[in-house]
This record gives sequence, structure tokens and C-alpha cells, in this order.
Amino acid sequence: MTAGSYSLLGRHGPDDVVAWGDGGERTRRALLADVAGVANRLPPPTSGSHIALICADRYCFAVGLLAAWQRGHAVALPANGQPQTVGLVADRPEVLALLHDTAGARGDDLRNWLSDRPTGHASLLDPMDAGRLMATVWTSGSTGAPQPCAKTAAQLLGEAALWADHLPLPAGTPVLATVPPHHLYGLLFSVLAPLMGGWRFDRTTPLHAETAVGRLSAMRGALLVSIPAHWRSLAGQDAGALAPVAVGLSSTAPLHAATAQVLQDRHGLCPIEVFGSTETGGIATRRQRLDPRWVPLPAVRVAGADDGTARVLSPFVPGGGATAFACADLVEVHPDGTFDHLGRRDGVVKTGGIRVSLPEVEALLLATPGVADAAVIAVPSAQAARGHELWAAVVAPTLTAADLRASLLGNLEPTSLPRRFVHVERLPRTDTGKLPVHRVRGLFGPVRDLEVLEHSATEESLTMRLRVPENLMWFQGHFRDHPVLPGIVQVHELVVRPVRAARPTWAGLLRVQRLKFRRVIGPGDVVAVAIAFARPVGTADFTIVRHDEPCASGRLVFDAGVSHG
Repeated sequence: MTAGSYSLLGRHGPDDVVAWGDGGERTRRALLADVAGVANRLPPPTSGSHIALICADRYCFAVGLLAAWQRGHAVALPANGQPQTVGLVADRPEVLALLHDTAGARGDDLRNWLSDRPTGHASLLDPMDAGRLMATVWTSGSTGAPQPCAKTAAQLLGEAALWADHLPLPAGTPVLATVPPHHLYGLLFSVLAPLMGGWRFDRTTPLHAETAVGRLSAMRGALLVSIPAHWRSLAGQDAGALAPVAVGLSSTAPLHAATAQVLQDRHGLCPIEVFGSTETGGIATRRQRLDPRWVPLPAVRVAGADDGTARVLSPFVPGGGATAFACADLVEVHPDGTFDHLGRRDGVVKTGGIRVSLPEVEALLLATPGVADAAVIAVPSAQAARGHELWAAVVAPTLTAADLRASLLGNLEPTSLPRRFVHVERLPRTDTGKLPVHRVRGLFGPVRDLEVLEHSATEESLTMRLRVPENLMWFQGHFRDHPVLPGIVQVHELVVRPVRAARPTWAGLLRVQRLKFRRVIGPGDVVAVAIAFARPVGTADFTIVRHDEPCASGRLVFDAGVSHG
């Protein structure tokens, strides 16, 4: 490896195990043979070409990843494994193939290709130039639609190399991850860092604490890669259950203090928390039971902007650190460069004139005996003067809403308490433990309004980006297995209502002209709506687009007190 290139598998011998678990052990020799065989079956690369990749078996994922790179492609990694999400990625024009390990799914099942191993010696992979595009990953979509993030070798492999050197783990260390490899956190710590550090990864992704403990029982000196929601369950296991773990990692959200305390007191484990994001990669680490401050990674510097948000200088951010990357995280930076994380800017809202931190309310609920899990969201209040009101979803079968409010009253003003509670058996977390706002909102029943992600207006036009909630009331009873947004609803909710809000003096809708519906709009879709106010007065031309593909268009004519001929 040089400053301008990155190599993989250099610390493994030919017969060293790189993967093990369900499906059997695989050595470096076998991995390279599989990679060569798959690479030969992929289409030739073109400018900016990608191979979409989604595999449950971490070894299959690694083969597909390395084969795509060896063939000259980048990889496109969907935010989750849901067919609709995967399909949207696979349908992108730069994606030439889809590799997976799911029976009956579209694309190519990698498991059918791994038996075609070439005979003879398979050489090591070609070094990857630092500036080469390696992957497009997607944000989790916890606060909006998932957004694509391009990663170069310097950003992706550069960070993996840092972790391979930064973590105090010897060659052959077993790695178990409860997060999938298509998420950046899982990709870095359960695939790339092991391949660069000489470690071996478990092929499975256990989602339940009991299963993870069972996998760990066959290991010694393991690296356990997990998330706060899973660490909370793991902390509740019997003393000694986590004895095989030498180093624990936690990311995607801060580890709750109570969980960290139980892990240390019962299991003698103090996980390393990794602070970062899909856009920035890793930023800092801490072991909160030793020191609650965050320590930036080598070559990373964090500063505070005038509004209190973080500015990150790092080789792993877009642009390679030439300019500071602006984050939505609130920080207090100390003279030695360490910092306190004060939450996210969008995690603080005003309710009843008082600023309230959503993570703080969640933490108070989780600290309540009898609460197994909780999520708090802010929704616009029907009483405009209140600003927002809080709604809480809880897993607390023995507690009532009155019990929960009474518990919170010891720490919160009455106006800051959640106004609505819903009890559920479990929260709709993603496979990385996050809780997208729209999923939590859906627990409270059907909604009428679409989520406005962006909105701008001029005298001549309106433009909006809207997300269609899965629990939108218009989907009920409308093609149950494949719900679509009815055309009349598209026109009324996406066009007529915004036009009437922008032109309150216009009276009723007179007629619709040139109306065309080209593609369906379904639950979870994000659409762009463009409305142009044309001549004569009272005319509005509109287009509705999803992923640059037209869904609907037409002209609406309103009664504006003028003749339209």
C-alpha cells in the first residue's frame, strides 16, 4: 500500500481463514478464486458503472464487492434489503447488474456463481488508486429520503486501513457483526477492516442477543460490531455471556448511559463508540464510562460554527478535507480538540415556547422501569402557537400513558410532555437500529398530509419535494398488495391544495386540461412537484416527477375572475 493506492488481503496468508460460520470456512486462496470467477462473469466496465450488491451472507457480499472492483466497477449499496429499495438502486442508469443471495429475487444470485471456481492460482487483487470511485452508499433515511453518497478509495479504503491499524487486534481476530454489510458501518468494520487487518469475519448477521451470544461462544478475543439497540439487549444477558469479546464497537447513535454502565458492571466491557455519518465516515471515538468526551480520529479535526454545529476537516469527507464539512450535530469543542456532542440541531424543537431535546425525552423514557424501548418524534401542533408537540411510541406493556407522564414530570415541564403515547410490541427499527421518522409516525395511525422535504416559491412558480407516507389514508383499500396513489389524489393533494394556498383569491377549479398519468406513485416514494403559473391568470401547469421520471402532468384552470375563452 502506498499513499496513492490501497491493497486488500495483504496481511492474510494464502491458507488463512478470512470467513467462517454458516456456509463453511473460506481461506484467502478460496476467496480470491471466487472473486476471479465472479469478475469474469460481470459485464465490461463503462464510465461511472456500478454493480448493485445486497447479500445476507457476508462472504457472498465480500466476493461480489471485490469482484466488482477487480472488474473495474464501483458498487451501489442500497440503504436496506427491501425489494422496493433494491429495485430503485438497480434501476439507476449507471447500474449494470444486481448481485444478491436471495432465492427468487431479480438479478443474479451469487450463490450460483461461486461453484464456478477457476482452477490454478488466483493472484492478489490489483491496488486501488486513491481517487478511484469505489462505492455509492445511501443514507439511512431516518430524517428524510435516503440520499446517495459517493466514496473514493481514499475515503473508503483509507478509513478501513485506519481502523485496521487503530484497533488493538491481532491477526486472526474473529469478527461478529449485528449490522449488515451494505451499511457503511457494517461495510467498514465487518468486511473491509478485517480484510485489511488480517482478521476473519463471521458470515452471519445475528439480530437477537441470544443468537449473538451463541455465535460468540465459539470465539475468543472477538471484535463485536453492534449498535445501541442491540447493545441494550446484550447488556441484559447473563454475566459471562460476553466474555469472548475483546473489543466492542457501537455506532449509528450514542450508547445510552445506563446500557454502558450495565455493560461495564456486569460484563466488564467498555465499548468503543464511533461517532460519524454516512456522509463523513468516522469522525471520533470515546469510551463513555472512562471519558464522555469524543476524541477525533487521527487526521480529523472538529470545530464549532457560530450556530453551534460541527465543522469537520477530514480526509474521509466529500472533497477529501479541502474544506470543512458542515454537520447538523451540535457540539462544544474543548481546547484540546475533544468535544461534547449536544445532540442534533433537528433534534431540538420548541413546544409551548420551551426548547425540548427529543433524545433527552427518549433517554428519560428508557430510564423508566418497565420501558423496554422508546421513540419520540415532533409533529406540527394543530395549535400554531405551540409550534410542535411531542408524540412517543413505547414498548412498555405494564405501564399506562398516565404512568409514563408521571415519570417524566419529575424532569420535564408539563408543556414539554408528549401529548400522545402509543404502545407497541416493538419499534420499527431499520437493520442498523435507526428509527425513520415516517415509520414512527405510522404507528399513530393513517395520516392525510404528505411530508414536505423542500419548498420554494416565486411569483411565477412553486417547487416542492414531497415524501408519500406509507400510512397515507388514501392507500387504504386501494390495491392492498400493491397500493398506488390515486390520480385524483395526486391532482388534488399535490397540486390543487398548494395552488390554493399560493393563490387564495382564486375560486374553484374550473377544468383540467392535458392530463397525463405516466407512472404510479407508491408508499414511501419521494416526488418533485413543479407548478408554473401561466397565462391567462388562473392557469397552473404542473409536472410530478419521481427519480427524474415523469409521473403526471397537466394544466389546471381556476376561476380567477377572468375569461379563459
